[in-house]
Amino acid sequence: MTRTDYYKYYHCNIHNVSIVELAYKGDFSMFVMLPDEKYGLSKMIEEWPKNKLSDFIIEMNNSNGTKEKL
Repeated sequence: MTRTDYYKYYHCNIHNVSIVELAYKGDFSMFVMLPDEKYGLSKMIEEWPKNKLSDFIIEMNNSNGTKEKL
C-alpha cells in the first residue's frame, strides 16, 4: 500500500536521521524516525539526545512539508 500526500518532514544532519509525521486518528499523530545508515538504528537509539524530539517537532512545524510517497 502506498500513499502520496504532503507530510511534515525534518532531516537532522547532526544525528543523521529523518523524521516524518503521519496523521493518525483525531488530533493524534505518529512520528517515524529513520536513520540514514542502513544499520544505524542501534546507534540512533544509543546516541539520541534526551528530550530533543520536541525541538525536532518545532523544526518540522516551521517547514512547509514535502510531497512524499509512503
